[in-house]
Amino acid sequence: MANNKIEDKEYYHGMLQREDMRELFTEGGDYLVRMGMTKKGEAKSFIVSLSLSTKKTQVKHFVISRNQQGFSVDNVNYFPDIVQLIDYYAVRGIGLNGSNETILKRPISRASWELCHDQVVLGKKIGEGQFGSVVEGKLNLNNRPPIDVAVKMSKEEHMDFEQVKELLKEARIMRCIIHPNIVIMYGVAVDKEPVLIVMELMKKGELRKFLLKKKSTPKQKLNWIAQAAYGLAYLHSSNFIHRDIAARNCLLTDHNVLKLADFGLTREGDIYHMATTRKLPIKWIPPEVILNNTFSFKSDVWSFGILAWEIMSNGAIPYQGLPNVKVKEMILKGEMNKFPPESNAEVQNLVLMKCWLKDPGSRCSMKEAAKVMHRVSGLPMPPASTCRSRESLYSNYSQCSPAKSKSKSTQLKARNKSKVSKITASKTSRLHQNRKSSLSKIQKKTVVKAKKQNTVMKAKK
Repeated sequence: MANNKIEDKEYYHGMLQREDMRELFTEGGDYLVRMGMTKKGEAKSFIVSLSLSTKKTQVKHFVISRNQQGFSVDNVNYFPDIVQLIDYYAVRGIGLNGSNETILKRPISRASWELCHDQVVLGKKIGEGQFGSVVEGKLNLNNRPPIDVAVKMSKEEHMDFEQVKELLKEARIMRCIIHPNIVIMYGVAVDKEPVLIVMELMKKGELRKFLLKKKSTPKQKLNWIAQAAYGLAYLHSSNFIHRDIAARNCLLTDHNVLKLADFGLTREGDIYHMATTRKLPIKWIPPEVILNNTFSFKSDVWSFGILAWEIMSNGAIPYQGLPNVKVKEMILKGEMNKFPPESNAEVQNLVLMKCWLKDPGSRCSMKEAAKVMHRVSGLPMPPASTCRSRESLYSNYSQCSPAKSKSKSTQLKARNKSKVSKITASKTSRLHQNRKSSLSKIQKKTVVKAKKQNTVMKAKK
């Protein structure tokens, strides 16, 4: 008996967003089915997203309507389920709106980062985020041992459009950045609610909590500041502003390696003006953000200086006990936190003379800060392309393997995109070929039957 459950089809992508489709579509006629976001209490809607045959860069979206007659994209032809609807148009080569440019040619399978809920086993709660909780878990992948993971999951069973959009925006950014000092994101599960973001489990947790609990050596502190600099420099080289650098957003592996985390506020580009009024972490932001809500790479540099101070101060909160109104005044006057007397002199010089400058244009870049910390700590800087592909994360999930080539980050992204396309094409072409084969068999039977009828008619004559 045929499986006509849309959720079980490889071309079904759950709550995938429009922004994620372009990297999956490579040819005109590529298509997938996804779930449209609805308000709480409303029935789910399904959408066929199709790369137009005449313009593969243009994607058209067809909402599948439903009534007592069944499912339809044109309110003329109705089908008992979505799978039969898709099969009808794909096998017969009929355009969804009757035109040749809307013919369904190639079903697109889920990418390696699109996980299913049944691959993730959820465990105990370990944290709380803006949109939900963070729990421990296990990620089960084909023919591999389970991976220890941290899973960010939505608070409510039914999320609104904006919540899903924000969560998936964070996931989209994280899958673009693969670096030893940035938390790895293995994928997202959007096949049903709640949305899950699956990341590597950082067993020693938040850096700040660790600093408060255990006394760390001067060498370990230098290593952490260096690792934060390496991760942030890489993020900037990938054209992203973090916007929330602080000890609370740095996590530690079981080997005490620092990794940057929490990319919920991260934005692409070298400058970002925040139009809406929202709470800001005043004690970590520079004067230009206080005055005009303008973030840039250089605002991250300022926050990196605060992070270095936090590490040297054993997890203390900057401007401890002071209200935000007073802290704003102090920052605008240039009255900064004092480093503990035992702090490394070169780190103090880097922060005071190159990071905490009122004029953002006078501050150093994170690339320069990383070079200083490399010299001060002696900790090797990771190569630009640490992991050659996202797929390598699943085979070497404990630690990314250094790439042998000296390719630049832009070339790495191109290879990742190409590999995803090849894997997708390989999976989906088989499905399309099976459909073609089935249609071919039907056509052959029809031809054989016609020949037999002709033979009988000739015999009668």
